[in-house]
Amino acid sequence: MHLSNILLDERPITFISDRNAALLEALPKVLPIAYHYFCLQHLKANLRDRFSGPSFNNTFRSRIVFLFSSCAYAPTVGCFNQCMKELQDEGKGIVCGFLSNLPYDKWTNAYFKGHKYGEMHSNVAESFNSWIREARHLPTTKMINSIRLKIMDLMSKRREQAKKLNTFLCPEMDSTLVNALKSERTWWLVVQVIMFLSKFKACYAKSVYPIPTVEKPLVAMDDLVFFPPICKKPPGRPRKNKIPSRGEKIRQVQCGRCEKYGHNRKPCKETLP
Repeated sequence: MHLSNILLDERPITFISDRNAALLEALPKVLPIAYHYFCLQHLKANLRDRFSGPSFNNTFRSRIVFLFSSCAYAPTVGCFNQCMKELQDEGKGIVCGFLSNLPYDKWTNAYFKGHKYGEMHSNVAESFNSWIREARHLPTTKMINSIRLKIMDLMSKRREQAKKLNTFLCPEMDSTLVNALKSERTWWLVVQVIMFLSKFKACYAKSVYPIPTVEKPLVAMDDLVFFPPICKKPPGRPRKNKIPSRGEKIRQVQCGRCEKYGHNRKPCKETLP
């Protein structure tokens, strides 16, 4: 809800997620005009789990996943229909059951109506989460400050790298560009590279400075009264494992006494023979 207050209505936003149940429920309510695209990597993993059994070998599973990817990458509806027919013919009922709750406009290029600029996965978010792995478990203010320091360090390193690029993007491209200059049909390649170099330098020209008032608030601290957050701390240790996506294969707990699923030996009330 706070995110929706700062987003501009005239700029449609596309969310790429792993079909988490909370996002599937919240996005249509809070951001009804936003587009939602399902991460292809998670979908392929979910589909592969559907064929995890002794009756299916790795070659067949890889073939099904390849056909599913072809459907997702198909640029036109006609190409998509052709790939989809081949997928359903080979996958039979398992594939049809998997596709029953997957709207085409949520995972295919042919039917998607928003803008995602070629992105098919949520790898950007996964990479960022890995980059701030140590800071994620800190308190909010310390986490933000840690991320700010990492960004400052990254900007400084990239700025030094950009200063070293005096010719083109890398020395290995010089010979290629010299040959490109001899051909009038490839002049756009030279222009594109030169513009990219200038853009690359401009991205890291500015600096990220520390917050000047973080240690010196603008108001007198004596007049402020801080109360604990209005929330109840849940029992147990804070959760650190990722929340599984929808359709992800989850290991079920099996009781060692009655051998049933859903509980362990301690709360089991079954009597042994």
